[in-house]
Amino acid sequence: PYLDRLSARASQYLYHTVKEAERRGMPTELALLPIIESSYDPAATSSAAAAGLWQFIPSTGRIYGLQQTSLYDGRRDVVESTRAAYEFFGSLYNQFGSWELALAAYNAGPGRIQQAINRNRAAGLPTDYWSLKLPQETMNYVPRFLA
Repeated sequence: PYLDRLSARASQYLYHTVKEAERRGMPTELALLPIIESSYDPAATSSAAAAGLWQFIPSTGRIYGLQQTSLYDGRRDVVESTRAAYEFFGSLYNQFGSWELALAAYNAGPGRIQQAINRNRAAGLPTDYWSLKLPQETMNYVPRFLA
């Protein structure tokens, strides 16, 4: 039932999300993130007002060029939101230098990850993902994706 529905939805969009990752030279595994974010449902909405396959909040969507009007929400547009998601991931990877930290920042926000890195650095502790003190949701998010 659930896996059948998920497979049916994902099959409609997976080709595009994988091809876009390949085109950008990014790990194709990123194309699986919408399974966690939205169960590959472009109509998905969270309690935090995140929307679409990639669950962009309104402000991050706007930063990455996703128009949001009363008639159109680019966060629900599979092509546009996939472009924006990979641009966001590219920016996060450039900022943090690891895919684990980029994934954590996608979930918790780059500011929160940078604060955790700064705290560890000031304490002389390692600054990799596994060494940071992060919100529980984020601590679960990366391993869930890697599984």
